[in-house]
Amino acid sequence: MPVDISKPLKQFLPTLLQAQQDNCNEADTVKLLIKLFSDVLGYDTITEITQEAHLKNKYVDFALKIDGAIKLFVEAKAAAI
Repeated sequence: MPVDISKPLKQFLPTLLQAQQDNCNEADTVKLLIKLFSDVLGYDTITEITQEAHLKNKYVDFALKIDGAIKLFVEAKAAAI
């Protein structure tokens, strides 16, 4: 069954725009993105989001797990970038 994220996304949008306007640094942008994935998209921050995930010989800011396996890597930059 599809989930309608339009309402929570609209509620979160001012926060994203403010972060862009304030030129949040990368670390704060990562926190904001994790909150977006959690609050808007419903990912559990304990079991489905892992920070500093290892990818080949590098690390990415965080990764999303589905059914216990990493399915998406996320590399963040400062909000204004």
